Amino acid sequence: MSKMQSFALAGLAPSKTLRRAALATFALVVLLQASFAPAQTLSGTVNNSSTGKPSAGDEIIVFSLDQGIRKSGRISTDAQGRFTLKPDKAQTRYLVRAIHQGVAYDQVVDAKAASVAIKVYDVAQNVNGIGVVADIMRIQASNGELMVTRDIGVRNTSNPPRVQLKARNLEFYIPDGARIIENSGVAIIENSPPMKSTPVAEREKNRYSFIFPLGPGSTRFEVSYQLPYTGSAKLDPKPIYPVEHFMVMLPKAMQFKAATSTGFKAMNLPNGPDAAVELAAKTRERQNLAFNISGEGVLPTPRKRGVQSSMPPEESPAGVAPATHSNDRPRRGSGPRIKVGDILQAYRWWILCGLAATVIVSAVCVAWRQQAAARAFMRQKMHHPRKERCETR
Repeated sequence: MSKMQSFALAGLAPSKTLRRAALATFALVVLLQASFAPAQTLSGTVNNSSTGKPSAGDEIIVFSLDQGIRKSGRISTDAQGRFTLKPDKAQTRYLVRAIHQGVAYDQVVDAKAASVAIKVYDVAQNVNGIGVVADIMRIQASNGELMVTRDIGVRNTSNPPRVQLKARNLEFYIPDGARIIENSGVAIIENSPPMKSTPVAEREKNRYSFIFPLGPGSTRFEVSYQLPYTGSAKLDPKPIYPVEHFMVMLPKAMQFKAATSTGFKAMNLPNGPDAAVELAAKTRERQNLAFNISGEGVLPTPRKRGVQSSMPPEESPAGVAPATHSNDRPRRGSGPRIKVGDILQAYRWWILCGLAATVIVSAVCVAWRQQAAARAFMRQKMHHPRKERCETR
């Protein structure tokens, strides 16, 4: 090695060492700044709308939403219903859950928000002011199978407002031989996306119930079931509760015939030219609403609606979000005459759901049709084996 090369290397060595030291110092400064930076703080209040007072001792769980759903902190409200919590990691969005008397109230919060206010309600097993406003049966038949989607709308007008929560909050019957389609049960709180709610079988045959809290405002329940179909069938809903509007919706290619004195009347549904609708108003508990159907047909594919993202499964009791009170409460008619326009205006949230069902029901319908078509193809193949030939070119 020449003397010049030795001097060059000797000059480079200190330069590299200095650069490395500078980088290490810079990284240490950044780390120290992050360590001593003030932690992000979430604060809020929980108010009991049943008593009009702050809700003390409610459990608060915070979930971060930036990269999946992860629990980020836990605390309880103080005597004034207030809480202040520092999540374990700064995020841009959080889900704040308040648990009051076993019912969860979720609210998504932007990290930049100064504070969050959550409303909760007292819980009781039996609450006055709860009634079934609408009960809709969407029926379609194809390839030897009948599919029914039941859509039940419940209104809670309790005063003071309270949540009803018991083992059998909403019950219904399914026909003999019917099978509830997996993952078709959902509960939809007013102005909120659907939440999964699987019906539970009762001891009585064909009787099921939803175990889901009925909070102030409106709650909808949907479930689908299927049964073998030979071209005609008799269906008996066996209503357990009085219903302001009971509706049957089916394709116009199918025929509907009500039993004697059921009170069904044909109704024209706007924006639904391919659907026939029969409506019975102000039905009584245990009223005979049996009817016969025949023929085959499929209802139009429902429009998609937003589906709630997965909520935190951990420590998740039956949840109910704070209800949004609106001014479009269902109105009672003054006589037996039914005005279609008034019904659609007052009950559009339930009645139009027949044409705007959830994505869950849409997926169930598509899967059901595909399975039915596959079974029909296999039956045809078994009866005419010689006609099946695969040609390749």
